[in-house]
Amino acid sequence: MHVDRILAEAAPLRRRRRAVRWSAAITVTALLLGGGSAAMAGYGVQTPWGWLADTLSYTEREDGSLCYQGLRIETDGTVPDDAPEVLDAQEILHSIDVNDLDPAEVDAAVADLRVQLDGMRTIDTDQLVTEGWSEADWRLNAVFDIVSKRLYAELENHGYSMEDGSPISLAGQMRPCAL
Repeated sequence: MHVDRILAEAAPLRRRRRAVRWSAAITVTALLLGGGSAAMAGYGVQTPWGWLADTLSYTEREDGSLCYQGLRIETDGTVPDDAPEVLDAQEILHSIDVNDLDPAEVDAAVADLRVQLDGMRTIDTDQLVTEGWSEADWRLNAVFDIVSKRLYAELENHGYSMEDGSPISLAGQMRPCAL
């Protein structure tokens, strides 16, 4: 399966992720995801889901394989993709090294998420939201939370209002991490 090949090829990247600069890591990841012919536009990285991510986040599963998520800036359609706030948001997202976050910060974010989501159920199936989540799922969701908080704080520092109704959001999709 294509996704399994991607994850197998990305395994060597995991071992040396701290030694490789962020931009080089994204380039390598893009090449791995694209099978050597990655479709890239700016910072975009082709995902197995058919869209371009602004950055990729990954974590190791219990069996040693990789689980990953693509992250990108989206708008609600009220501002063009080349609006200053959109370009600034993309640049801020690119500046966050999602695969080299402080492990203590990720652990704290996982603990916060466990408290926030404890007992929460889906509306349609009344199933626990976190049912079947592996530790890798928790970690990727924590990374998303950390990145979104940093992104919105930095956008506010740049003078943009991030109140409800902001035309900019962080979107992501991840490969289910449960074994």
